[in-house]
Amino acid sequence: MIISGVPALPYDDSAGFTAPPAFGTFRVLHQIGSGVLGPVFRTFEPQHEKLVAIKAFRLDVVPEVTARLADGLRRLAANPVSHPAIIPIVDAGLEGTTAYLASEYVAADTLDVALRHLAPARIEAALPLLRQVAAAIEAAWAAGVGHGSLHPRDIFVVAGGRGDAAGTTEVRVGGFGVVSALERLQIKAPVRRPYTAPERADGGAWDIRADVFSLGVIAHELLTGRRPAGPDEQDGELPTGTSPEQRVSIRRALASVLSADPARRFATPTAFVDALTTGEVPVVAERAERAERAETAEAAVPDVAAVADVAETPAAHETIEAPFDDSAKSAGPVEPVEPVEPVEPVEPAAPEEVEHVMSGAPLHVPPSYEPPSYEPPLYRGAIPAPPPTPAGAVMAGMLVLGVLLGTGFGYWLRGPAEGADVEAPMPLTEVITDEPIGTEVAVAQTPVPTPAATPPASGARAAAAPARGRLLVRTVPAGATVSVNGRARGTSPATIRDLPFGTYNVTVSRAGYRRRVQRVTVSQAVPARDVTIELVRTAPAAAATATGSIYVETRPAGASVSIDGRALGSAPLLVPDLAPGPHTVRLDLAGHKSVTTTVVVRAGQRTPVRASLEIQ
Repeated sequence: MIISGVPALPYDDSAGFTAPPAFGTFRVLHQIGSGVLGPVFRTFEPQHEKLVAIKAFRLDVVPEVTARLADGLRRLAANPVSHPAIIPIVDAGLEGTTAYLASEYVAADTLDVALRHLAPARIEAALPLLRQVAAAIEAAWAAGVGHGSLHPRDIFVVAGGRGDAAGTTEVRVGGFGVVSALERLQIKAPVRRPYTAPERADGGAWDIRADVFSLGVIAHELLTGRRPAGPDEQDGELPTGTSPEQRVSIRRALASVLSADPARRFATPTAFVDALTTGEVPVVAERAERAERAETAEAAVPDVAAVADVAETPAAHETIEAPFDDSAKSAGPVEPVEPVEPVEPVEPAAPEEVEHVMSGAPLHVPPSYEPPSYEPPLYRGAIPAPPPTPAGAVMAGMLVLGVLLGTGFGYWLRGPAEGADVEAPMPLTEVITDEPIGTEVAVAQTPVPTPAATPPASGARAAAAPARGRLLVRTVPAGATVSVNGRARGTSPATIRDLPFGTYNVTVSRAGYRRRVQRVTVSQAVPARDVTIELVRTAPAAAATATGSIYVETRPAGASVSIDGRALGSAPLLVPDLAPGPHTVRLDLAGHKSVTTTVVVRAGQRTPVRASLEIQ
């Protein structure tokens, strides 16, 4: 039996394990795979005459724990999840000191093999496959069984074979419940990066959102042909022909599903798959986002109500309206005006004295006469104020100017008043420039609108509304230079805080990629914006290698290898420089049955061929 297209696994994983003739009633035919938990065998069940896949658990635990694990696996087999996309568990038990799990045998390639033909896939071709996996996850969780370590090798692609858009591809998913059975016995479950969710990898509590994360990584690899570097990261390019609207929706959905924080992910896998086309991400942990916005607003906005209170104090008005004289030259504070006694009316002068005054002659003043001392009036207009001296006029102008400047500065800090004209959040629009890095690109600058100041209500403390926001810019790949309205703001992912409300041109650039400009609006309605921009290479991808190769491995080793009738040596053997297309491989070993199979070689790729030869 030839198992082709499966990536090599550590050979030592099963080298020290000799398979028994049978696991319970299942007669062992040959080994078909190996993993961190143990080898996988193809077996035959004679009573129902069907093939069964047996997973043997080779763990470094005492026999008592192994027996308890077998009991847990039996409980899984006793309550199988019934769903067309889930591989049913047939049986479980203990063979010697080895626990095993028997599942229905699926004669198909796993998704990691199919990805070589599919990725990067158009969203229309990827959706049927992703929807079936999402349905399997939801059905398993509805039965109380999670996966926790979903990997492309757990997903079998049946029928259509290449995931065509017609929706003929069938998907079968296995491995549900194994991680939980191990964790209940405090056995460390396998961590398969980057597919395993970070909270599960760290040994913490996990739920369906951990499997949503794994599905998100698989979707990222299916749509871009690249695995993400880790949580909160994206890589690779979407296939040619993806529309700008589709790019925005896909990137937004991936940014949410790949979050290291489970609260920011989708609650169900189906919601994530739907968001790939609609772009409707979850109200990301609304509480967490609100707290972040409140923190940004608190750091950016001073206590504008206190500024308003100072502007309204009576002392400010009294300073302007008090009469000025030479005493204003002193640097001390203005003393409060004290009430004065009513001034006695002055008797009118005699006619002859008036004539002396009008004529300019010296006025005769009786020795007993004392002029009344001047006191500031209680109210404006009560007593005419003497004309200010030149020094008093200068000081008055300075005080008036200071108060006006202080009041204006306070309104500037306040930002848009309640009810001021605030732009509604506008959809992201993208302008892509074709110039490579090094070419100067003229970017239209969008001025930040200056909000009209509204005086605060008299005697009321104005409510402090956020006047500034936050902008988080991510790029795929990361490490691009980020500029906002022509000003460099670091490399992606870049967080720009204390950003006044308005519309901005966000420019990202990286060597070897096209420069991109995207318009983003930060407003009081949406003070925090997250933007993910996909970069496109400037140079076309290098031409694919014209030839491919075949790597042949047999168990037992030493079988003679012939390709297209030419004897080439003994396995294990790497045969390079083969023309793309189908090739016939024949394996011969004394005392064993010969095996012949046909494999397809692809340019620039190594096609593995592995076989377990049966004894004659």
